Amino acid sequence: MKFKKLTAIGAGVALALGSVFGVSLAASAVDVPLTSIGAEGSSYPANQWFVGDPAGPALTEDVDGLHIDGRNQLLYGQSSLPTNGAAFTAFVNGASFVGTGMMTFQIPVYFDGTAKGDFTTLRPVQAGSPSASGDWISSRAVVGLPANTPVPFSDVVAAFDLAPNAEILAFGVFVNPGDSAVLRSVTVGGSTWTFGVPVTAPDTGAGVPTPIKKAATFTG
Repeated sequence: MKFKKLTAIGAGVALALGSVFGVSLAASAVDVPLTSIGAEGSSYPANQWFVGDPAGPALTEDVDGLHIDGRNQLLYGQSSLPTNGAAFTAFVNGASFVGTGMMTFQIPVYFDGTAKGDFTTLRPVQAGSPSASGDWISSRAVVGLPANTPVPFSDVVAAFDLAPNAEILAFGVFVNPGDSAVLRSVTVGGSTWTFGVPVTAPDTGAGVPTPIKKAATFTG
């Protein structure tokens, strides 16, 4: 993960604030086809799912979901500024994902949003949907958080309160080298994105009148 900013930051802020405070910005789940997933360039694509740099094995999809082999990061570029400890806690409480295999939720953050400094990625130690409890890890030493060392979630909350310009840049899942996973959906703040090839119900002919094979007489 490099030091990145988002393109189209204004649109991202509006979307993220709705997620942080529990406002649903989509009437229903949004399907994410494999062809719409981008790649990380000189900046994070805003309001789009993308594969983080460096990219791992190519993603594939089928009716079970999106297949992710490690090492890989699938992220959604969405900015929220400023973010304090309470808002970050609400963000985590409103986040979840559905899938199989070993995946960890991941949140890239600038702890000084105005200067674009103190970049790190935050993730819970425990794989699966994130929880505002247990231990978390910061990829870099920032705002009192040690690098790659489990600390209580309360320490992460305190770091956000110490950095008044903290900015969430994106969210998504991380798959470690050697692991594999299948992602079905991600939900943040009431908005849900689904992955995989949609299942089409077979045409049973229901509702189609059966042709009359013999002559009939109707009276009324």
